[in-house]
Amino acid sequence: MVDFYMIPKGESSCRKCSIKEFELLMQIDYQPTLCFESEKVHQNILKMCSMPKLESILSMRQKWLGFFYKKEIMSGEVDSRLILSWINPSIGYGVFARKNIEAQQFIGCYTGQIRRYHFFKKNTNNYCFDYSAGSFKTSFLIDAEKQGGWVRFINHADEPNLETIPVITGGILHMILCTTTPIPQGAQLTYDYGEDYWAKKNDPSAIKYSLNSNQLI
Repeated sequence: MVDFYMIPKGESSCRKCSIKEFELLMQIDYQPTLCFESEKVHQNILKMCSMPKLESILSMRQKWLGFFYKKEIMSGEVDSRLILSWINPSIGYGVFARKNIEAQQFIGCYTGQIRRYHFFKKNTNNYCFDYSAGSFKTSFLIDAEKQGGWVRFINHADEPNLETIPVITGGILHMILCTTTPIPQGAQLTYDYGEDYWAKKNDPSAIKYSLNSNQLI
């Protein structure tokens, strides 16, 4: 059974939460690995990820990371060095370091349901991640609004301490996050959401200011 280190809204101390408690508190289904909108989408993704074009654009580092962290990626284990903590009403939750974390460390994968872009209804929400790798663009995204793991709670920063790296593991493209610098105990983990994400917001400057000014518990 997986336990989560959390400081839930309205509480001041860290405690362990079971998956069941996590789902009740966060109102989502815990999804440790990628899942698919349908079996047809699953088969399309498997076919797409076996294309030589995708293999050719992945760097040696990306290929190595996909191989080296295969167990962590496929199991969806929660990193015990992390705490999920409530910040404030405007930001919500964030992910913080429970212990010191060195640079170039695997943190986790962005998980949720892989689905197609919907052309005749609202396409995205705040928890959609583009399912592409550099110049290899697809018509799919990872939707973690209603089901996902801890990575969906990692906030944005203009000067982040994590980077997103597309890798192939188990024949599937995964979006993993790794540290770029040492992260001291108590610091918030962040990555850059990208220009496309902020272009869809009515007042991105106010939100980004709040996120960038909250780096410590």
